[in-house]
Amino acid sequence: MKRERKELSRREFLAQAFKGSLFATVGLGMSGRAFGSAVSAPSGDDRSAARQKKAGRMKLGLVTYNLAKDWDVDTIIKRCGQTGFEGVELRSTHAHRVESNLTEEQRKKVRAKFEASKVTLVSLGTAFEYHSPDPATL
Repeated sequence: MKRERKELSRREFLAQAFKGSLFATVGLGMSGRAFGSAVSAPSGDDRSAARQKKAGRMKLGLVTYNLAKDWDVDTIIKRCGQTGFEGVELRSTHAHRVESNLTEEQRKKVRAKFEASKVTLVSLGTAFEYHSPDPATL
């Protein structure tokens, strides 16, 4: 008897992973929505169509927190493209120097580099203490 395969939402997957103690932080890929057309280049772009086609599969992503903390943006894009990492989160205070104080022109240049590559800039991470009770820190 053939077992029917059920598509899981990310939330269902994580619930099952935690329940079965299978959860590992080795770069759990984002859903197709995170890497898909909502964040990628314009819909006429060939890469965007390819991303939409693969939207249902798990993808490998990288956070610059540890592995790429000493790389500049060009190195991150090059090495992620070479090794199959499809998306990246740039954490603040690292060698890539993508920080909250970039000018609009500087932000556009970073964005253009990612849009010209196979690697999707998924998000920007920060160490800001939004939870701090101290107004000066907040």
